[in-house]
Amino acid sequence: MLNKEKFNEDIQVLDNMSNKYSIATIENDIQTCRQNISDFNVKLMFVGGFSAGKSALINTILGRDLLVEGQLPQTAIATELKYSDREYAELFKDNVCTKINLNEIEQYDPDKYDYVVCHINNEKLKMFKDFVFVDMPGFNSGIERHNKAILRYAGKGNAYVLVIDSDDGEIKGSISDFISEIKNYDNNLAIAISKCDKRTESEISEIADKIQETVQNLFFNEVNIAKVSKMNPEETTAEMVEVINNFDTQSIFNQTVAVDVVSMIDKCLSALKIKKSGLQLDNDEIEKAINAKKQAKEKLEHKLQTETGRLNNKMDNSRMEIYQNVQNALNSNLNDLAVAAQSGGDVFNSKVNSIIRPILMTSIQGAVEQNYSEFIDELDINSMMGNTIDFDNINVVNDSLNNIKENMEGMDKDKFGTVFKSIASVLAIVTNFVSPILELAVVFLPDIFKIFSAFGNSEEKKLEQIRNKIQSEAIPQIMSKLEPEIRKELGNIQNEMMIQIENNVKELLDVETEALEKLVQDRNEKQNTYDNEMQEIANDIKTVEDIRRKYIA
Repeated sequence: MLNKEKFNEDIQVLDNMSNKYSIATIENDIQTCRQNISDFNVKLMFVGGFSAGKSALINTILGRDLLVEGQLPQTAIATELKYSDREYAELFKDNVCTKINLNEIEQYDPDKYDYVVCHINNEKLKMFKDFVFVDMPGFNSGIERHNKAILRYAGKGNAYVLVIDSDDGEIKGSISDFISEIKNYDNNLAIAISKCDKRTESEISEIADKIQETVQNLFFNEVNIAKVSKMNPEETTAEMVEVINNFDTQSIFNQTVAVDVVSMIDKCLSALKIKKSGLQLDNDEIEKAINAKKQAKEKLEHKLQTETGRLNNKMDNSRMEIYQNVQNALNSNLNDLAVAAQSGGDVFNSKVNSIIRPILMTSIQGAVEQNYSEFIDELDINSMMGNTIDFDNINVVNDSLNNIKENMEGMDKDKFGTVFKSIASVLAIVTNFVSPILELAVVFLPDIFKIFSAFGNSEEKKLEQIRNKIQSEAIPQIMSKLEPEIRKELGNIQNEMMIQIENNVKELLDVETEALEKLVQDRNEKQNTYDNEMQEIANDIKTVEDIRRKYIA
């Protein structure tokens, strides 16, 4: 059971401060954060190859044949399972929801929707009510659907149960690719070896040892491995209950919620410190400071517009690096691509996709982090603020920009520590814009595969011939298709990031302005003793700073 109380207590302190000092800017943030805490759950993704036994495993855990087993791979989409007293289903397409009765779900064409949410009255789901189970499309269930499923959940701090068919006996190509990829998003992984009734106990132990060794080499961590079979429902359920309970849901929750809380703390501290410093000034000086804040917003907008060219150059250089990274990744996997090409177009397409997706994600994310970190360093905020007033050397705007940098540079997931939400998650932004590139790849790869038609499936054709063909023709064609799409989506990312930075800094300037305007209003309405008010606000600042230290210690 998640402990949400300490967060709610801290948020209540911030709410009290907001009401006491009329900090209207954070009121919506507080309500949103409370709702997010109330609604929070961990998305537990069951992933694996088509027919690996994902749906059968979930059905066994639930003690109910809810998910269709052995469905056609081309019709599979992600299905979320949530506990609810009342049973119904929701079909989502482009964030539009269609609500239906649960027993009607098989009447709808899954290809017309992005994902499905089933609300189920089930004792096991109730026991794991901090989780949402997600039955993911198989790795070989269609590239486009698999892309959408992976990108939808990437970077959301969730957990994975990787289901491996005991008949496979080991971690094979597509599964190995997936494990390597999810390291970019998360580190919460467990493995379930399915259909264990088909093997002897000693064989399953050998398979488990081999899988553990492979995962450690890929993931640099040991993982929990469950041995499951729908033929042994009690043992399977017991093993999976233990595996699920071993996920550190509290840590995932803390990491997620702390981002919002620290953001609100910083805004609250900004307003309190501005008010404290403003108490030492007369009304004319305060009005002068208010005007300076308003002028700073206008200067910021102009500054960002004039600096766009410099940022364009940075992003253009990064585009070439991203392009080269993708090309190098394809060339370094020539043998795997050639083997895949011998197995047919679908296998080849899937292999290409599994190579370029993680490279695009990591390369674009790295480029955005580096370029915007440098861009923020080079923004001369002090010159925009002017020297009209000295607020005890408080420069909330520069603090905010540093927080943006720290957020983009990431955080240590092993610590409940320094996290900021001065800007939306870079990974979330990148994910939105990588998807169109990959969707384009899905369209053009079948045409590119036609260059292998001369080889057919003849055994006498050498692998070297196919490798040469891939290197000399297929990869250049792939890169020529990807290059303009990468250029376009980097431009979209740049626009999104600039909007985020501008809105973030303006929001903090609004907090300061609001605090100053309230100070003038209070002075006009009543006369407080200077010493008492200074001491009271100093005490309140210490209270909020003490809360903040808990999050960054």
